[in-house]
Amino acid sequence: MQINYKNLGEFMESNYNRTMELNCPVCHGKDFDSTDNMATCRNHRGTFTKQQLYANRSKINAVVESTKKESFNDIKTDFQKILKKSFESNFKIKGRQP
Repeated sequence: MQINYKNLGEFMESNYNRTMELNCPVCHGKDFDSTDNMATCRNHRGTFTKQQLYANRSKINAVVESTKKESFNDIKTDFQKILKKSFESNFKIKGRQP
């Protein structure tokens, strides 16, 4: 995959944008009715702030770490391809022979 660096922001958003389901801290359900700052579990009708739902940092951190590794590997691979191409073109230049 070759990255067009002029549209890097677009590339990053389309390839590394992640969504994840948050779980209810009581019943571990995934269905919520939400407003701006509050979420109500549809299973047992418990109400939580969104900050309380985000408190399970281990799940969020796992997604962040996975995305960091994936993006690093993609960037590394792309730079290796760029360097390989640049060195290949240098070796094709022929100079005068005495």
